[in-house]
Amino acid sequence: MIDNLLEAFIYLVGQFDRHAKIAANDAMHLATSEATTNLTAAGEVLGLFVDECIADDCPFSTVKARAFELLDPKAFPFVADYLRDVNFDRVAFDRSYFAKLSGAIKRNLRHLFKELDFSGRVGSTKS
Repeated sequence: MIDNLLEAFIYLVGQFDRHAKIAANDAMHLATSEATTNLTAAGEVLGLFVDECIADDCPFSTVKARAFELLDPKAFPFVADYLRDVNFDRVAFDRSYFAKLSGAIKRNLRHLFKELDFSGRVGSTKS
C-alpha cells in the first residue's frame, strides 16, 4: 500500500513539475516574441530623443505620449529587457506558477504526504 502511495506522490509531483516547465517555456517564448516583434517600434521611440522636430524644452509628457503611440506601453518592459539582454527569470516564473497551483497541489498531495513515512538511516561519515 505504501508503495502505491509513494508512486502516486512521485507521479503527481512529476506532473506538476512538467506543467511548470511547459508554462515557463511558453512564457519565455512569448516574452522573446513580444520583444522582437516590437524592435522596429522601439527604434522609432529611441529616435524621438534625437528628433530635430522636438524642441529641447518640450515637456517629457509630450514625448512620452508620442512614444506610446509608437509602442504599446505594455510592450516596453519586454523590449527593454530584450535590449538589455536580460534573461528570462525562470526561477521567479516557477515560484509564481507553483503559487497559483498551490490549491491543486494541496488537494492532491497533502493526503499522500501525510500517509507516507519519510525516514532514513543516518550513515557514519568518515573524514
